[in-house]
Amino acid sequence: MIPTIKDIEFPLLKLLYSHESLSWDECTDKLAIQFNLSSDARKLMMPNGKCGTFRYRVGWAKANLKRLGLVDAKKRGVYYITHKGIIYIKDKNI
Repeated sequence: MIPTIKDIEFPLLKLLYSHESLSWDECTDKLAIQFNLSSDARKLMMPNGKCGTFRYRVGWAKANLKRLGLVDAKKRGVYYITHKGIIYIKDKNI
């Protein structure tokens, strides 16, 4: 089963906390491993057939975290945790 966007958000934040920055592809690959997604689950596509379902959900999780000011982009498709995100993780002890 592919995790929901909400299920992806905090593992994504923790992943970015442990790296200086990561591309969307790197985030998607590392999270797929963390969630133990099968190759079949990774290949599932959105109904429009243009994007993989898990990749789509990672993108929305990233967008939600960015909207909250917890992550940002160094350049298109390369993300990092912000100071606010670091404080959030330390406060929550995640």
